[in-house]
Amino acid sequence: MRAAVRLVAFDLDDTLWSTGAVIGRATQKWYTKLGQLAPKVTEKYSLEELSALRETVCAEQPDLKANLTAVRLEITRAACKSTGEDPGVAEEAFEEFARWRSEVDDHLFPEVLEVLYQLRRHVRMCGITNGNSDVSLTAAGPYMEFCIRSMDVGQAKPSLVPFAAALEAAGVTAAETVMVGDNSRDDIAGGAEAGMRTVWINRKARPWPEGTKTSTGATVQPDSTLDSLLRLPELITTWQAQQAPPGKL
Repeated sequence: MRAAVRLVAFDLDDTLWSTGAVIGRATQKWYTKLGQLAPKVTEKYSLEELSALRETVCAEQPDLKANLTAVRLEITRAACKSTGEDPGVAEEAFEEFARWRSEVDDHLFPEVLEVLYQLRRHVRMCGITNGNSDVSLTAAGPYMEFCIRSMDVGQAKPSLVPFAAALEAAGVTAAETVMVGDNSRDDIAGGAEAGMRTVWINRKARPWPEGTKTSTGATVQPDSTLDSLLRLPELITTWQAQQAPPGKL
């Protein structure tokens, strides 16, 4: 018999909100701010060209891959140096990006807040994300006890490090935790390898990527697949009922 569910951990990007538009808007705001602070940079580089520098930065400094904030700061500094602008403006430009990166409420999936409201009566909740948004600034924030970001722990999912950090912060075991996310490798394979039950959110009706494996080579399937979060409270209630002693549900 598996342990009762005590913690539900959510991926954020493309699980609670649609990420493309959020990042697109935040990036445009960053580029506009950068043009004010370092006009030679935006005269030389288009937004697309600056974004393409990410691959170069990550190749030269692979340790930064888990820290998207550090990557964007390095991109900005490199572009400033190449144009004779002050690299010190990178932090101020990034502040603009960070503010808009967490402006997600207009892109939350429709069911999210109601689902979180229902779940909070039965389980604790947290976030585990490779992104650099601040969930506490969003409408989902009040439902989350904490959020583990890869940039804060030095490793990105599917590494076991963010999952272990969440378990330690919550004081629960992996067997008592459910990982919910849209990414088959980062969320499902990573969560499964950490020992958690997993729920794959498959909003686009994609086939499960066969051959998805953990870092040890074990083939992975999600414990459950949902086309949205709408039925997640029902699923958690069902799992809870399966573990409850007679008369304790």
